[in-house]
Amino acid sequence: MMILESEQLAHIAGLISSFCSMFQYVPQLIYNLRRKSVEGFSPSSIVIKQVGAAFLLINSMLLGEALPVALYGLANVVAHSLFMVQFARFIPSSSSMFYLLWLLFPLFPLALGVTWPAS
Repeated sequence: MMILESEQLAHIAGLISSFCSMFQYVPQLIYNLRRKSVEGFSPSSIVIKQVGAAFLLINSMLLGEALPVALYGLANVVAHSLFMVQFARFIPSSSSMFYLLWLLFPLFPLALGVTWPAS
């Protein structure tokens, strides 16, 4: 029987957490697609989550954090980006481009991290 050390257990638990995070948004994404609507779903909350996820992803990559941390950030950036595309597609207004511009937001923390790596 193999006994795992605490660091290995933490890594496995982190991976499980990251994979759960990847799949938590799938039902909402499918629901929105089937209805062809995002009614009742808050765009502002997803914008705020996109900002946090982008900083987490870029920071974890630049600092060489453990894989589960980077995966968690990546999963959230991808999921929130898909929601931004749905907002742009399903909200009938002139703000469609506003949501699509948020797809570029991860470039902002990347630029900050590359420009000021010691901060």
